[in-house]
Amino acid sequence: MRKTLMGLVVAMGVGVIALLGSSGSADPQRIAVTDLMPTVVIPTEPPTLVPSLEAPDEHPRFDLMKEYVLNAMNSWPHADVHVPTADYDSIASDIATVVLDSREPPIWKDDDSKAKTAIQMAALGYNEGARYAQYVDDGSCDTWMNEAWNHAKKVSIGISEFSGRTITRAEPDLSVLPEDAQKLLAFGDCDGGRARSIFQIHADDFPGGLIIVETDYEEQIHPEHHIDWMNALDYHGDSSFVMAKVHGEDLTNNRQLAVRVALHMARKSIHSGRRLCSYTGETVECPKGEIRRLMAESYSRKHPFVLAIPE
Repeated sequence: MRKTLMGLVVAMGVGVIALLGSSGSADPQRIAVTDLMPTVVIPTEPPTLVPSLEAPDEHPRFDLMKEYVLNAMNSWPHADVHVPTADYDSIASDIATVVLDSREPPIWKDDDSKAKTAIQMAALGYNEGARYAQYVDDGSCDTWMNEAWNHAKKVSIGISEFSGRTITRAEPDLSVLPEDAQKLLAFGDCDGGRARSIFQIHADDFPGGLIIVETDYEEQIHPEHHIDWMNALDYHGDSSFVMAKVHGEDLTNNRQLAVRVALHMARKSIHSGRRLCSYTGETVECPKGEIRRLMAESYSRKHPFVLAIPE
């Protein structure tokens, strides 16, 4: 599930490498989590949303699109039997609702029905979210990892060939967590607790949050319409184009908002000519991005969306 946002990302490495004296103990040493992670201001205000962003009017094709997405989700191998999953019907409903919103253009210009876009979002949630795992969807993953980081320890990883000193790095202590939590985290740890929702979005890598912007790649008058999403602190355009300002907790509390942010990120990545490489935080060679893209492409090709069932 590892994914680092490219381009605009403010790097927040949590693995701290320190040099200790060669006489240092080989046993792990407890250290404060504040020594490991930079200070991030987490706001308490709710996400700033344009009116009715969360609940657009139900689209006339909603039922068909929801069923189409749900069929795709059920066609892919389910999570391990020991990993409870989020409600498939609810996920399909949220994807259909957001994708069919008239304010959201499809990822591909020729995707008139938006069905290909919907399947791409389902494939992203599947691969990023440990096959729609409940512990990822409901935020337990991040809560557990934050607790493990609060009990972080220094672990020796070798001796410096230059100084002869012990090299250490910080690691979260999973032993403080319940056994069930430890077992589930073996299937994915949400990028060390930094990624939110089944779409694994690093919203809190941006101290000011991130924003999503009304998008229209065909419109040439307002440059804001070509942004899709960015670091909120770097946006200096017309504020009326901003659809939402988002922090990590917002994505955990509102899956439709998570779908929407992921859609903006995926659309920007593909429109930039980088397939899904920017979304997955990869470079030219992006096997993770290609798995997600080709999985959706294969399903859409084999199971074309039918607007109406002939009598």
